[in-house]
Amino acid sequence: MTRILYVEDNDDNVYTLKLRFGLLGGFEVLIAENGRPPAATRVRAGDGGRRWYTTGQAKNRRVVPAGTGVKEVAMNEDVFNASIRKFLKALGVTAQREIEKAVRQALVEGRLKGNETFPARATVTLGGIGFSHEINGEIELG
Repeated sequence: MTRILYVEDNDDNVYTLKLRFGLLGGFEVLIAENGRPPAATRVRAGDGGRRWYTTGQAKNRRVVPAGTGVKEVAMNEDVFNASIRKFLKALGVTAQREIEKAVRQALVEGRLKGNETFPARATVTLGGIGFSHEINGEIELG
């Protein structure tokens, strides 16, 4: 098992990194919050020679756990990340605009009072790999 020590306080970044390494398998990720490594990262006698890599070391050394069947893939992480962010930004902007238009029209037509709360659901799918993610929440008018 390859061990990764991640020093990060941004919850979104932590979630993304843990998700990516979790999908690969064969990694143990510990988060060092507030710049302090967890006690589990201290080197102990009899630890079997295991070592912790920082995320930068793991990326630069292209650490892939032996015997896990994980193969290194040729993918530009920066392009991938920028592409996801571009898609999600377009989704957020257009969805907000369309929701606002629909609510305003319902207000004009008298179908809404202006103080309702509505359940909301969004589903994002990614063709080619069978990925689907649903988000549920509420939208309040006032």
